[in-house]
Amino acid sequence: MRACLYIGPRNNGWVGELLPGKSPGELPILGQSWCRHVAGLCSQLKIDRIYIADVFYYPELTTRLGDGSYWDLRIDFRRSEPAASPQELLAQHRGAIPEDDLLIFWGQVLPDLPEPELLLADPQPVGDLPADGLPDGIYLLRGGRLLRCPCPLHRMDSPQAYFELNFRLLREPGIYTIPGYSPAHDGIYFGQNLVTMPNARIRPTTVIRGNCFLGRSVQLNGDVIISDDVVIDDYTVIKHSIILGNTYVGRNMWIENKVFVGNRVIDMASGAFVDLNDPSLADKAKVKHLDTFTVIETLSAMALSVALLPWYLAARLLPVLTRLPFFRYVRRVYPPCLRVFFGRASLVRIGTADQHYAFRYSDQWTVPHTVQQKKMGDTFFLQHRSVRLMLAVVVRSLLLRLFILSEPSAEGESQNA
Repeated sequence: MRACLYIGPRNNGWVGELLPGKSPGELPILGQSWCRHVAGLCSQLKIDRIYIADVFYYPELTTRLGDGSYWDLRIDFRRSEPAASPQELLAQHRGAIPEDDLLIFWGQVLPDLPEPELLLADPQPVGDLPADGLPDGIYLLRGGRLLRCPCPLHRMDSPQAYFELNFRLLREPGIYTIPGYSPAHDGIYFGQNLVTMPNARIRPTTVIRGNCFLGRSVQLNGDVIISDDVVIDDYTVIKHSIILGNTYVGRNMWIENKVFVGNRVIDMASGAFVDLNDPSLADKAKVKHLDTFTVIETLSAMALSVALLPWYLAARLLPVLTRLPFFRYVRRVYPPCLRVFFGRASLVRIGTADQHYAFRYSDQWTVPHTVQQKKMGDTFFLQHRSVRLMLAVVVRSLLLRLFILSEPSAEGESQNA
């Protein structure tokens, strides 16, 4: 048997409004996308191939799911047009998707069953098609007939339904797997590379996926779901909330009954949201406040301009030297250092709104990171800016490239991404 996942526009328009840039297919449940949960279920049912017919077709979804080898099956992605019925959908992909013995997930639903096999226990014939199209559900196309799998369903047809589904499965996962290792404590699930600072407190039930950082005295007070690559800064308290991936949560915040993604805080009950942008940054070409930080920043830029001048000239006169990371890096940061000295740039990027800088917080990292992760680093520097941290970023970034043979920055990323 094979399966088809139809990701269409019915009942999920709220996703584009509240979570711009996300396909409904990658909407995370317990920190793991809807598509991954369905793929895991199909694997349990011994399905060997999945066709994902995606009206939205976000390339990021195809990259994250891969070819299906993780579940010992094959995944094919198909860009689709909106369809009112499976027959209309299959007509778009005639010959590409089989038209018999096909399990169809029509819309973003999950079966609510104690055993996966019960999904196919007693399929019922589908009557006349409603005027507004086939309702979201799970169907079986067999012998040319469309059958409905009459099982209870978990639905995500509204922000509130999606929000509460996460916590229902957190408390009673049933046939679904809570991602992460076995609980270190009852009801607390960890992924890889979790860093916690002193006095951070975690209460059940909580899921924390991979590559996350909890600052000093952070409190996770139960019913908390944190996706991959999240930073929770010092003294922040979170309860009954979801933090989606690649998100920086600032210090001294109280978050309850919310979804936090990027710079957006969403109240799923009302559908209202607030975007938390970087504080307004003065144009340094026009305004330059004379404080300790600015004085040391200017003096440091002057010292760097003098110290790096021979290396910069060597890289300009002998381009072959730019094959080495240190010379390539010096050639990039030297002109901005001069602009810092004249008050037209920052020595280290201050938040994501600062577009003129020589270094950025992520330059000191030793492995490649995504653009979103680097922007999280910029926001972290904005919140923790100090003379000591600024100098540490500059020194570590230069030393890193002086003693390595490859560049840790992500390929193809521009400086001001």
